[in-house]
Amino acid sequence: MRRFHASLTALLLGLGSCGGCNEKPPASPPAAAPPREPLTETPAAISPAELEPGKPIDLGDGLILQVDRAGGGKTAHAGSRVQLRFEYRVKDAETALASSEDWDAPLSVTLAGGDGPRLLPALERALTGLRAGCLARLEVPPALGYGKTGPSGTEDKTLVFQIELLGVDG
Repeated sequence: MRRFHASLTALLLGLGSCGGCNEKPPASPPAAAPPREPLTETPAAISPAELEPGKPIDLGDGLILQVDRAGGGKTAHAGSRVQLRFEYRVKDAETALASSEDWDAPLSVTLAGGDGPRLLPALERALTGLRAGCLARLEVPPALGYGKTGPSGTEDKTLVFQIELLGVDG
């Protein structure tokens, strides 16, 4: 089961599969991957007025963000290096598919560009405009998640992410 979680975490980051049947999940976030093409469009920042805790926000294309705790730190934007913890599951499922809780350190990525691991574009879009300290829930429809080619059990399913934005640099 842990091997399955490591594979899904790697896919979340756009790193591919875990690479081997006997590979253990990472004790810390994966090492940087080769650079990827930057997004062709920078996600629009969320207006602070929209971030009322408990109020779902439709970000378009069925992407729903609900802030459970507003952050008070720096605001994330394209090019920011963010540190976060996350867990995700298929909507209405009880079992998490992947979580960063088992890692020695939070996930650290650069939004909308930069070298190293990249999040799903829907996650980058949702994080842009949030402030450090924010705790949020994100519903990602199949077309913005893995679509028809996702890992087993995620094909054509809405994914739900719990994200805690721990820090923002830059």
